[in-house]
Amino acid sequence: MMFALPPDTPEIDDLQSLSDAIDALCEILEGDREDIIEGLAEIVRKRAEFEQFRQDAYHTGRSRSSAL
Repeated sequence: MMFALPPDTPEIDDLQSLSDAIDALCEILEGDREDIIEGLAEIVRKRAEFEQFRQDAYHTGRSRSSAL
């Protein structure tokens, strides 16, 4: 699978790296931190929806081909 959700409990180092990356992104985009985080969350939601759709389509296609 190309996309996987992170573990339930992230390590503190992971959170600091993420915070630093968000700070850098805010600076590059000259945007508000909250707006940037909301935008990133929307991207993650859309990617998760896409992956679910892709998996459903794959499994539906396999079911149809095995029925033939």
